[in-house]
Amino acid sequence: MRLETGRVANPTVKTIALYLRACGALWGEITGILDYREPVPIDTKAITDSELSPEDKQRLEWAIEKQVRKFETKLAMPMGGKPLHPARQAEAVRKLRNYRIVVTLMEQAVAEVLADRPVVSIEYPRYKAVEREALGLLWRATRGSQKSKVKSQNRPEDGEGGSREAEGRRQNRAGPADKLAEKAEYWGMQKLDRELVQEVQEVVVRRFASLHETNPELF
Repeated sequence: MRLETGRVANPTVKTIALYLRACGALWGEITGILDYREPVPIDTKAITDSELSPEDKQRLEWAIEKQVRKFETKLAMPMGGKPLHPARQAEAVRKLRNYRIVVTLMEQAVAEVLADRPVVSIEYPRYKAVEREALGLLWRATRGSQKSKVKSQNRPEDGEGGSREAEGRRQNRAGPADKLAEKAEYWGMQKLDRELVQEVQEVVVRRFASLHETNPELF
């Protein structure tokens, strides 16, 4: 009774285990409590605010929920090794959630473009690869820009030589637009419609910029 009513200050794990055994409790009945992690909220505001039909919104939200929860379970109960700390688990799940929301909206926008064009079934996956490739370039450029901004804020003022060197690096680094043009030329050589490739890239760029402006928390 003293343990039940909280009159035992800071009981040991052994004391609690003996008490539970005396009550006839099995270890499997409390492991769920020990392993429980508060699920990371899935904010799908970007999808809710989009111009998609209610049916498409519901379908995309369900798909994201399924992917995120599956990843969350995998982190909490890995096949090998120790699970991540709960705070790191939550951060990893948040990053995946945000990325999957962006990817899902991008896929929907590109699917609408391809639906109006005479694309044969064998070419469809290749145009989807164009979409993923463009999104990857933009995503990495955005992340790199954020890291560079943080570094520049923490870096002491460079002298004239350092400024010239930094300017040289910026000039030599190809931007997303240049890389997308190179990729369009490559896909054109692979017998895809170059104009359609560029249209898919433009849709990705516009949708990415719109999401970055209206939902910056995703990035």
